[in-house]
Amino acid sequence: FIVEAKRWVVERSFAWTNFFRRNVKDYERNVESPESWLLLANSTIMLQRIIE
Repeated sequence: FIVEAKRWVVERSFAWTNFFRRNVKDYERNVESPESWLLLANSTIMLQRIIE
């Protein structure tokens, strides 16, 4: 068992994006829509981190 140094950062980021309901399950039919929702969720998280 080898502990990876920055893995928790990635896992935490994925957990934060799961707070947005549309990212938890894929409701869309085309590929562009989920990508845009993921981008919006990540942008929101980054803006909240900057504001703090």
